[in-house]
Amino acid sequence: MQASSRLRTALLEGKKAFGAWQMLPGANVSRVLARSGVDWVLVDCEHGNLDDGAMHDAVPAIAALGVSPIVRLPDMQGWMVKRALDSGAHGIVVPLLRTPEEARQLVQAAKFPPLGRRGFGSPIAPERFHPEPSFSEYLQQANDSLLTIVQIETKEALESIDEIAAVDGIDVLFIGPFDLGNALGHPIIEGVMATELKDAIAKILAAGCGKEFTDPDEKCEYHPGAPIFHEGQKGWKCCKPRVLTFDEFMDIPPCTTGTHSTTDKPPQLEEKPQQDDAALAQKIDALNAATPSRAPIPTAQHAPTPPPPAPESEDDDPSLEIADGVGCKRRACGATYKKSSSRDDEECVHHPGVPIFHEGSKGYSCCKRRVLEFDQFMKIEGCKTKNRHLFVGNGKKDGANSEEVISNVRHDFYQTPVNVIASFFLKKIDKSTAKIELQPKQLNLDLTTTDSPSKRYTAEVPLYASIDPEKSSYRVLGTKLEFVLAKSDGTSWPVLRGDEALTGEILQVGRAGRA
Repeated sequence: MQASSRLRTALLEGKKAFGAWQMLPGANVSRVLARSGVDWVLVDCEHGNLDDGAMHDAVPAIAALGVSPIVRLPDMQGWMVKRALDSGAHGIVVPLLRTPEEARQLVQAAKFPPLGRRGFGSPIAPERFHPEPSFSEYLQQANDSLLTIVQIETKEALESIDEIAAVDGIDVLFIGPFDLGNALGHPIIEGVMATELKDAIAKILAAGCGKEFTDPDEKCEYHPGAPIFHEGQKGWKCCKPRVLTFDEFMDIPPCTTGTHSTTDKPPQLEEKPQQDDAALAQKIDALNAATPSRAPIPTAQHAPTPPPPAPESEDDDPSLEIADGVGCKRRACGATYKKSSSRDDEECVHHPGVPIFHEGSKGYSCCKRRVLEFDQFMKIEGCKTKNRHLFVGNGKKDGANSEEVISNVRHDFYQTPVNVIASFFLKKIDKSTAKIELQPKQLNLDLTTTDSPSKRYTAEVPLYASIDPEKSSYRVLGTKLEFVLAKSDGTSWPVLRGDEALTGEILQVGRAGRA
């Protein structure tokens, strides 16, 4: 049960967990929020328009999508705790806690014996976990799996915060800054916190963590800017380096040295000057009216190419020594080598595909999950498991082979009502040896680069819908191969490749009517 609660798993691993607030009734509202890339959705029965029936509709809709449903109760009453947990909630939030005794009473209502006095009777609750536990497993695991969260937003709770945090069964201290500021006589005004309120929040954080920061002079190397992904290039807003592959992006060294901070402030967004609506509409009309005039090209261009070399092994060369502390080379694994550990017990959970950044969403080509924020993307769990990690491979660095075979390249696309503009990102493609064939439902690619030694990428790319090869064209550029694919039927393409999992997004292209 613990593993199927995404929020509890994130908390146990010390990771950030992103969530959404549901204040309006409706299972469809719940599904929209749960599909937005979050780890949890809070069903707000305290301040939202949600009664007991709406709560019972929301919780299963959220849990069915692998997201943790959390219910905020209207008040701290035992029967409300029971109703929320019996609906299958992965946790509860109780507002306006005041004393350690109230915290102990809450634990009594939320936990099964011997820790509490909650009774079992609902067959619904186990169904909200995947895989579904038996009744016996639910009874045995619920106390450790379900989150009991208390809101610290009263003066009385602040004065007893250390004792409240020490109550066995209280899992999370949730700060309510607006109510807490009012209770202390220092309300938040126009987003500005008084020093007294900041000190109170720091006191709560220290009580919840159990550790205090003591070395203000320790150096912290970091990127103060946000990540930028544009036209195939990747980098950080705060510094100049731009690279093409995601692995190179992760290796960009930090550009700023400072001191550690107790807060995690998101980067400030620049306000861009707004364009006049009429002028913007004229630009859109002009762009839609312009049609690229490209001469038809042959559907196939052949050039002699050598046979591809045998694929390189994905296992470590047993003759090579592995240094202690070396990280696994596979994406999203994060494991490090320890000489004292047995390699026979290793399981490498990773992403075999490549990162995909398309129209604001982020994910991997090998699995379906898409998120919006870069921090969320970095937390997407691997979708494939292999025996043993890959710490050194064959020991050769890039360029050590006579020809490097590339199994995947990043691709992206956008569309108009009549065309799909697709890009395959590979630097220094050799135009003289490139073999590119356009078929109605497939692209055949055999590309080599002018690097020394060269790289080679071959692929048969199935398309989502049919194209007209005679009206389609392509260009070999310095960093990519770009296609203008003429749609044969005007269909809107949610994905480029026919073998990609649909994300559930509905993409509409064309010009909208203006009043």
